[in-house]
Amino acid sequence: MGPVWDFDRAMGADDTQRSRTPPDPSPTGRSRFHYYGWWAQLMADPKLVRRYRDRWLELRQGPLTVENLHGVIDDMAAELTEAQARNFSRWPIDLGAGGWRGKIEHLRGWIATRARWMDGDLVGPPEFSGGVGLFPVAASVSVSPVAGGEIFYTLDGTDPRAGDGRVRPTARLWERPVDVPQDTVLSVRERITEDVWGGLARRRIRPPRRNE
Repeated sequence: MGPVWDFDRAMGADDTQRSRTPPDPSPTGRSRFHYYGWWAQLMADPKLVRRYRDRWLELRQGPLTVENLHGVIDDMAAELTEAQARNFSRWPIDLGAGGWRGKIEHLRGWIATRARWMDGDLVGPPEFSGGVGLFPVAASVSVSPVAGGEIFYTLDGTDPRAGDGRVRPTARLWERPVDVPQDTVLSVRERITEDVWGGLARRRIRPPRRNE
């Protein structure tokens, strides 16, 4: 959400410290744009911040996994491999010891490191252990917090966190392994402080079908 002319300062460009180091060098340890200009006004809205956190954590489980991000980079590099040789033959540029391939590997590493740094500013979903999946009878499920907070859960698929950021009235505090009945959607979320929640995790526990 920045101006187009700043895109050349993104993703590890060598000519600026702002993008060369994957973790943001802000003294606060958090991204500078959270406190800059109109971003500061946006990030003052608790509802927007919750949706912002949730969306990042959701995408990190699918499209924005490191494997998928690397796949996009590799596909684009493959399309340019033949043309880049002619480009740098016509307009010679010192790409350093690693050359073209070295730049690609640098970008792959930068993207992965940046994503992990962003993960560290947000709390991921709780981690399941024990029986989760297909069971003919009730399963005993354990959940571990990621950031040492309290875990709340529901057994009807609803989010333990209500829309206003509070604990949903039907949610329960996770205090010990829970026996979850079959054909149940278990939803869990960690509350770190009164206003800060981690990501949502859902698992469906159901009896196996005949061919499973």
